[in-house]
Amino acid sequence: MAERQLERLKKLEDLASEIRRLPAFMTVKKYQKKRFRRLAAQQLDVLRIKRDALRLPLERPCTNRLCLQEVEKHMFALWPISKGQPSPQDEFIPKPQPTVLSSIGYSDHPFFYCVVVDFTSGKYETTAFGDPSFRYNSTVEPIFAAQSDDCSFIITGDLLGSVGIYDWYTPQTSSSVVPARRFEAHEDGAVTALAWSSVVLATGSVRGTATIWDALTL
Repeated sequence: MAERQLERLKKLEDLASEIRRLPAFMTVKKYQKKRFRRLAAQQLDVLRIKRDALRLPLERPCTNRLCLQEVEKHMFALWPISKGQPSPQDEFIPKPQPTVLSSIGYSDHPFFYCVVVDFTSGKYETTAFGDPSFRYNSTVEPIFAAQSDDCSFIITGDLLGSVGIYDWYTPQTSSSVVPARRFEAHEDGAVTALAWSSVVLATGSVRGTATIWDALTL
């Protein structure tokens, strides 16, 4: 019994190794498993394997039941779909957006940047945030809206203990975007920690002091 189980584990490990070397999409009938056929009302015609979706733990030997389950749970089968029918992944897998928006910050630098990349045209736009008259940023904390009616903004702390709050969706300008709100948070050194909730803003300094601010009155 033990020899049978070890043999089955070895076959699955070899199968997983081959799967990782496949192209992104590939029709592979020989990988149809009996367990899929038992679940189906008809015999499977296609087993489509997407390499990027696999996260198989092949760095260690597959010698226990947990590892076997990890190998099996990342395998999936798809039935052929007639033309005109919606594909199941259209309902469950969101389509990639044509643009991506990211923030880039540097330590010991007065600016951080908003970069919008359009994958359709290959173009990108960069907007600088910051005020060169203030000291360098020591920490940058993005707060992105969880709902469409919420606001997105960026909170920064600098080497002199000040905190700045920037509106993230400011229209692009030729000059840098200055903070909509700025105040002195710590007198004992640089701001090194920031945490935000809908109720409070917490700031921490390089000397270990912490202050809680009312988010509604900032």
